[in-house]
Amino acid sequence: MHNLYNPTAAPNHKTIGDETNSNEADVWLPDWFGYEFWATRADSLQFGIKFSLGAILCALIVESLGWPGLNTAIPTCLVAAQTSLGADYRLSILRLLGAALGGLCAYFYVLVFQSQFETIAGFALATAPFWAIAAWISSGSERIAYLGRQVGFSFAMFVLHDFGPVTDLYLPRDRVIGILLGIIVMGVLDYTLWPRRSIMLARHHSVAALHTLAKFTTRLPDLDQILKSTLPLRLSVEKDLAVAQDLVAHAVLEPDAGLNHKSHERTALRAIIDEAGNLSSLLQVRRRYRLLSGQQFSNFPDELQQHSRAFDKALANALENAALVLQGEGQEEWTRPADIHTQLKESYSEHHRIDSLPTDLAMEWELRFRLDQQIIELVENIQKKAVDSFSYRLKASSTMDL
Repeated sequence: MHNLYNPTAAPNHKTIGDETNSNEADVWLPDWFGYEFWATRADSLQFGIKFSLGAILCALIVESLGWPGLNTAIPTCLVAAQTSLGADYRLSILRLLGAALGGLCAYFYVLVFQSQFETIAGFALATAPFWAIAAWISSGSERIAYLGRQVGFSFAMFVLHDFGPVTDLYLPRDRVIGILLGIIVMGVLDYTLWPRRSIMLARHHSVAALHTLAKFTTRLPDLDQILKSTLPLRLSVEKDLAVAQDLVAHAVLEPDAGLNHKSHERTALRAIIDEAGNLSSLLQVRRRYRLLSGQQFSNFPDELQQHSRAFDKALANALENAALVLQGEGQEEWTRPADIHTQLKESYSEHHRIDSLPTDLAMEWELRFRLDQQIIELVENIQKKAVDSFSYRLKASSTMDL
């Protein structure tokens, strides 16, 4: 049992017979029979247990009440299964509001239009405005599109329940109550049982984006490597930042989102995401400048090459340091890329004799130096915001200890 939790303590000496037996066991036994499979997928296991437990509890409540109209509580538990606590609450609220609005539209149709039309054409004419409203909401942004789908589905469940006029007016009420029951059950379970906080997940994605940006600053020796690595790095950064931005927006819906330190941490993290997005664009422009220069860098003086590599390393170290601070692994001494950039600028000026160049060429070099200066400012801002975010978490933990 000790070796399960401390694999490095096990001896690594195997005979040919042991290797043969282990290979046969690997062939006959699936991966999910092993400890490592479940140890590396603990989040997925907790996720499945939590929402399965919610669906089981809702089914028991519905059966114990003898109220089959509340069956919508069970699929609500599955619909609410999102990546974070805030995302769960957001989708649950949209589902409840959509069901309520769809039910109100259905009641309005029954009270006003149903008695006026007796043909298929009249039915289509009377229900068309409600379908249009649901479709219009569904065509909006992803944040409200699910609301429109729920409005249309709830309205259809009521008016298309039978092949004749609607007589059962309890269906929308039962549907809304069932959804509310599922939201309450899953809201309590999701908050108390292995909660996945949105701000924590947003922090992890921001850290991943900063690590990728640190790789983006290095100068690769081969031109083909630059071409092959630029697009994957850029897409990886944009993906992590987009997910982090959505998670920060979801964090507003969590129960303790109104606390002062939580609000400040969201503000700092949102600023890091914005600055990192701008930095990604500027680093992309910087790489294009380097692609235009081709293989000329290898012909530069050794001192200039040394300053250029030192500047790239300083930018990478600064971003890695910001990622470590944001992750809560402690602070290191600040890396100052601005000091190295001053030496790099002097080396470029001496080698290319920028002062004696024509105005247009001198302006091109000045734009490159300004680009580096903007990159330095963004990196320093990211470092400061990372420290702010870490300090807010420390204040929150000290307040909880008191």
